[in-house]
Amino acid sequence: MVLSPSYTWSETKGGLTVIAQCTGASVSTTDVFSSPHYVSLNSAPYFLELDLHGEVLPDESVATIAHGKVTLRLQKAGSGLWGRLVVDMPRTERLKRRAASRASAEEAAAAQAERKKSKSWNESRFTLGQQMDQDRMARVEIERAKAAEKEAEAAKLRDWQNSVGTSPTSVTAQPHSEIAETDEPPALVNGGIAPSSAHPGQAQPSLASAETSPPRPSRPPRQPPLQPRSIPRLSPPPPPRRTGTVSIKFTPKLLPAPARTKGAAADRELPPDPLAAPQLAGTVAPDAADISQRDPAWLKARGDRHYTLRDWASAESAYSHVLSQFGKSIMGQAIDCVVACYSNRSVCRIRRGEMLAAAADASEALNIVCKARCVTEFPKPEEALQRARMRLYARRATAYAAAGVLHRATADLHSALALVGATEGMTADPGAVSDRSVLTMDLHAAQEREEAAAKLRQEAAALVAHCANSGEERTAEGQLELTRARELLNECLGLQPLDAATLAQRATCLVLLYEPSAAAADATAGLAELDAEAARDGVERSMMSGLFPPSPLPDEVRAALVCRSDQAERVRFALLESRGAARAALSQLQEAASDLRAALKLRPAHPSVLASLDEIARRAVAEGVDLQHLPLAPPASPEPAIAPAAQPQGKEAAVVEARAEATESGSTGEPAASSSAKEPKVVSAGVPPPVGTRSAALLKGDADGAVRNGKLEQALQLYGAALQVRAQNTLRAPAVPIHNDCLSRRMLQQSGCRALRRVGSCSAANASPTALLVTCD
Repeated sequence: MVLSPSYTWSETKGGLTVIAQCTGASVSTTDVFSSPHYVSLNSAPYFLELDLHGEVLPDESVATIAHGKVTLRLQKAGSGLWGRLVVDMPRTERLKRRAASRASAEEAAAAQAERKKSKSWNESRFTLGQQMDQDRMARVEIERAKAAEKEAEAAKLRDWQNSVGTSPTSVTAQPHSEIAETDEPPALVNGGIAPSSAHPGQAQPSLASAETSPPRPSRPPRQPPLQPRSIPRLSPPPPPRRTGTVSIKFTPKLLPAPARTKGAAADRELPPDPLAAPQLAGTVAPDAADISQRDPAWLKARGDRHYTLRDWASAESAYSHVLSQFGKSIMGQAIDCVVACYSNRSVCRIRRGEMLAAAADASEALNIVCKARCVTEFPKPEEALQRARMRLYARRATAYAAAGVLHRATADLHSALALVGATEGMTADPGAVSDRSVLTMDLHAAQEREEAAAKLRQEAAALVAHCANSGEERTAEGQLELTRARELLNECLGLQPLDAATLAQRATCLVLLYEPSAAAADATAGLAELDAEAARDGVERSMMSGLFPPSPLPDEVRAALVCRSDQAERVRFALLESRGAARAALSQLQEAASDLRAALKLRPAHPSVLASLDEIARRAVAEGVDLQHLPLAPPASPEPAIAPAAQPQGKEAAVVEARAEATESGSTGEPAASSSAKEPKVVSAGVPPPVGTRSAALLKGDADGAVRNGKLEQALQLYGAALQVRAQNTLRAPAVPIHNDCLSRRMLQQSGCRALRRVGSCSAANASPTALLVTCD
């Protein structure tokens, strides 16, 4: 449904300002269109369009969005005041004017886009030309440097030739003359000079010419030939070593280096750790050939990859496999790994909608963090540990808020805010400032939900109490009030689904509306939530008892949690009473009696619970249902059994039977029929009496029935049970007569007529034993 937002406007001679109220508007969800005579604003579900009185300049107009307000600052084409914002003209002309304005704006936008494209093309060409010129200049510089380097090397070569001082001819002639000479002495053949080995046809020089030839230049003396050195004899290589088998053992402990570099001492002498160092559980593929399938570090890395790819199910499975590698305790080197797995698995479960399981994972991680630190060569700094704890609190608060446990979410958000590093008067990093802002917003939202739920719960409680106290729950007006209370409680549970007090109130309301099945379901859910809340209190106490306990909560938050814990017993009593009433309406008598007995343990001798138990007992007797008996306390001293000789016989038996029959009429002299109408039915033979759910008066009536049927042992037990109930509960008017009668009749069953005569003689009234029995009834 499209809504038109409310707006205000103001103008000056040069421009005008329009402010529209659009709740939830943001930059990403808001579209603004501006043309010379038409302006529109679209931010779902709001839509605003204005046919302006005059002309504006779209290129110089701006729009800002902040805190649910959209502000349009439009620049007028001309100077002057308009006096009104929108134009007043017929609809047809206004639509034509709007279409022309939109067409003009679109043409201007197209022209601007074309200009922008042309400008981008020209800038690209200019940049390319500049780059080509720069490359050309670089090549020229390179060629110039090469020519200069070549000229310098040529000059160096010429200088070296001039410094030698020989021409190329003399330099090359000397090697030939040296080659013509030979270092070998002339060989002697038959005592003469051997003929020269000149080429054939070349004239041999004569001795005379040899003597008259000029002397040869003297050659430098030859070096004496090198004498061969003696090479020392090397020792033969050693024989090859013996072959053997090397066994390698892998340790399951997570050490910072491989086990072979640490030695056996590293396996035994680990640093002291608050948590014991157990063996790995090995529940994940213990017979797998690949050790990586059982390595927690490899499994965690695989879970991190799935986490990065947002594959929450696979990541949760991988983290679960990591955590299953450890038993009930964690080794010191793996604390950081286990905490990270619990933290990441809580995020996976939040993404999958498993809020309570995610909160449990975060609680496990916080419990570990509060008890121990990771034993490693490179421990985390305190800032990193505090930030990890802050993330855990924030994730658990998110899970609790989504599940409806708002008081726990509020407490965790307070704890997370206390751990954020941004404080007043200090320069904090932008990440801490952002965290503080987000956590503060979440805290305000949770507190608003909790306050709204409390208001709805109080209003519904007032309606239910009015109907219950005035007795109008059966009237049409009362039913309407109860229906209204149920609607309020449904709305309250929409804000806070797991609030035990709200579930108790709705269960009571449903009982009064004659919807027992729904009432029993609400009561069961409320009791489960109370048990879960008790478990959460246990986790918090365990965290506070660790070596690194969390910082204390603010006083008001701690007081609210203490108040909720104190009210848990009252809420549990209301839930048990409502479920007992609902199960009684569903004819589930045994379950109803069990719930009411549990409620009676919380508040002994509660009148309404006792009355409900009596009614259930009557129905059980009428329907033949065997209720679960309460265990009877053993007597303080053993009482003698009734001997066969002590049983009343003859006339005494007749007197006892007559006295037993006389108890049916009572001391008021009413007939037995009227008395039996007020008293409960006597248990027939073969049906055990409902002992554990009766009051003292009804137990006495059952015992009287057992006497009439001749079941003296059963009567003795029932009289003892009546005395126990009398001792535990504070009854009203008939307390003393019931007590005296039970004592007297139990003594009667134990000792026969002689005990009856003793009671009569010890009585303060001067009445016979028979009169005592009749009066006490």
